[in-house]
Amino acid sequence: QCEALLEGYAFGGSETLREVCLRGLAANEAPFLQAWVKAPCTNFSEGSSCLERSFELQHGVTWNEIAKLWAMASGWMTEDPAKANMYLQASINAYDQLDARDMLPIGVNSGDEALSGVAPNASVETCDIADFMHSKTWLLRLTGDAHHGDQLERAFHNAAPAAVSRDWRSHVYFQAPNLQRIPKDAYRLPGERYQMAEHHDPACCTGNQARLLPNYIHHMWMSFQGPSGLGLAATMYGPNRVSASVGPLGALRRVDIDVTTAYPFETGIHMVVRIRDGGSVDFAVKFRIPNWCKGPTLTVAGASVPIALAAGGFHEVQRTWADGDAVELDLPMEPLVETARTINNGGVPGKDTAYADGNRNNYVAGGLPYATVSLGPLLF
Repeated sequence: QCEALLEGYAFGGSETLREVCLRGLAANEAPFLQAWVKAPCTNFSEGSSCLERSFELQHGVTWNEIAKLWAMASGWMTEDPAKANMYLQASINAYDQLDARDMLPIGVNSGDEALSGVAPNASVETCDIADFMHSKTWLLRLTGDAHHGDQLERAFHNAAPAAVSRDWRSHVYFQAPNLQRIPKDAYRLPGERYQMAEHHDPACCTGNQARLLPNYIHHMWMSFQGPSGLGLAATMYGPNRVSASVGPLGALRRVDIDVTTAYPFETGIHMVVRIRDGGSVDFAVKFRIPNWCKGPTLTVAGASVPIALAAGGFHEVQRTWADGDAVELDLPMEPLVETARTINNGGVPGKDTAYADGNRNNYVAGGLPYATVSLGPLLF
């Protein structure tokens, strides 16, 4: 509920909402900060405390639900900047650990319930996809680091569409892109959970699949405050229209930006700036340049703009925009072949620390070779 409390407070709610959330996090911070700031588990031998109680092997959805809370709270802790930074860093570290130990080529963490390392045929629950994407929107908002946008984009264009049917009337509970056959019994769960159905029991994934599109679309643009006032950041790409107030804080103007593209199935992105009452307005626009793109080009109002990336992977254009100014952004894609080896995240045969009943097992044999082929954000 901490997330709902902070959002309620942000939209003008009582100070009590913020205080209740921060008190709850403070009362439970010790084990999380120990794992994510101080000393993550490394010893997973038989009988070790890591094997029995580690966050590294817990329920994947729970990780995504909890790991972002500390970052979210950091924005409302102005009275204690040092602690706020520690909370933010805890969330960043949590996802760095997830990247290193459990990130699948499809763009999200493994999670056939428990986090289960990295392997080509590892499974992921649909709830993990929605919650991972939601967490990445928050980290992108709070840090401005384009890395989180790159990961959100990869998850949206690979794991997310594989979870639902084309007419969006059915979905899977689990997906495993390279699974050669549907298991009759997957960790005591019926194999039907790998098949499309109108609903699954429990209904968590049935509800969460409805968040896949909004988590991406709602965050295609974000506003920011810079030296010249309010600007806009193009964080995700696709056909859309954004309407926002921009410009000097004392003289804000309303603008619309129309975006036309078939990205990522083409490389070009066309934008047109419309100023509600005509004329011109001075404001900044930031464009996310994906890390995989090595030769981006940008044209604004017919003039070529050299791209110089600031920390975080955004290129900023500060200028006086006139009504009708056009932007042409091209993000060329080259096929990328990557080789890797499977990762054992600490799970051992016959053990499952995420569930006391022992019927689910998050063991993956490490060190086995595999390869992936990508084109831009798309996995093939």
